[in-house]
Amino acid sequence: MSHHPITATLESFVNGDLPAGEVRAIVEHLLGGCAVCRRRVLDRAPFLADGWLADGDPGGGGGAEHEAAYDEAIRRAVDGVLLHGDRVLDHKARTRRLLAILRRTAGVSEHRLTPHRGRRPALYEAYLARSWELRVEDPQRTVVFARLACRLAGDLGQDGYTARQVADFEARAWGELGNALRIAGHYAEAESTLMQAFDHWAAGSRAARLRNRLFELSASLQGALKRNREAIATLTLVHAMCLEDGDRHGAGRALMSKALFTSYAGEPLAALALLREGLAAIDRRREPELEAIGLHNELLFLVDAGSFREARRFLWQHRARLVEGEGRLQRTRLTGLEGRIHAGLGELERAERCFRAARSGFEEDGLALPASTAVIELAAVCMRQGRWEEASELGERAADTFMAHGIQGEGLMAVVTLQKAFELRLATSVLVETVAAFLRRHENDASARFEIRIA
Repeated sequence: MSHHPITATLESFVNGDLPAGEVRAIVEHLLGGCAVCRRRVLDRAPFLADGWLADGDPGGGGGAEHEAAYDEAIRRAVDGVLLHGDRVLDHKARTRRLLAILRRTAGVSEHRLTPHRGRRPALYEAYLARSWELRVEDPQRTVVFARLACRLAGDLGQDGYTARQVADFEARAWGELGNALRIAGHYAEAESTLMQAFDHWAAGSRAARLRNRLFELSASLQGALKRNREAIATLTLVHAMCLEDGDRHGAGRALMSKALFTSYAGEPLAALALLREGLAAIDRRREPELEAIGLHNELLFLVDAGSFREARRFLWQHRARLVEGEGRLQRTRLTGLEGRIHAGLGELERAERCFRAARSGFEEDGLALPASTAVIELAAVCMRQGRWEEASELGERAADTFMAHGIQGEGLMAVVTLQKAFELRLATSVLVETVAAFLRRHENDASARFEIRIA
């Protein structure tokens, strides 16, 4: 930075509102010896005077020692702003400030932060909140922040918490770490981590809501392992426990999760009923995102049930909310659902456009198998339009992709059936659509069985 930062920029720096790159630029400028800007910062944040903004060059030269000192200065810069929050704000506000710091200094020094007495509880909350925020866009960093929370949880006794309270903190953190590991695809470690979370829970106050949360996370792992019947049984238990505890919102959320696994088990109408019951029970102010999840799942269940006209009306009514704040992957999935609606209503040209767009979207995100399923759905549309050769080429290409990615069991049987049907010129649009539907289900249900339908 060759010029003095403007006053608004320095104020944002002190408040923790700058992106990571700008934080580094400001710190580098201040460490470069700009007495004017140091004084401007100290006027706004005098608590930094006893740390990295003291007179003198903390680097002391060049090379590795200078780089280490520079990293330490970054750490102390962030630490200083965290300390400021601790001195003047209540616990919830401190947590929000800490979360803002973690979010805006990603990749700078978050793993080097050394919490002090009084700041650990808010930093613990911030780590868990940041882990949850990253679950879709960066699963691996979701794991990193959950691990940080686990490490910090064991030290909370130094802040005056009892052994049972510390065990509760540990149970929650280990549970969220297990969930993060599931999201990142580390299923074996996720299972052992959740078992540790239950051990911590047993050593703590045995709070009912924490217990229910751990069972919910266990159900999510069972679903990821395609053990949908186990997940449904676990969530039935969670629902009953929540009702017993008077937690109507938790009971509704359990029903919504149960609905998803019921759909994965091939019962979309039963899933739809569970979802609507769950949505009626939740407190939307408590978890606003649940309503958006419910909208997406209701559309999915309507399409899976073959209720295409109702699904189209639902999509028209809720499209703005379905796409609001969603990432590219979710929009791609929505496009695929729209393609299935058009195909189900016989609107083949619209269906073709949607399936081509969905294929491109999945390919851009490196998701070869969902992209190949979209290709199979596109092949079925081409067959219904009389473009048999193009459909055959698309179907065989998709089958090759599934084979290359090591699909097994009933999924392999479905793909081989499709491949042979095209080779022998026995493929029909009904068969191709059946294979596509099965592969969608097989992605989430290990017990699914493929039934051949030629005509």
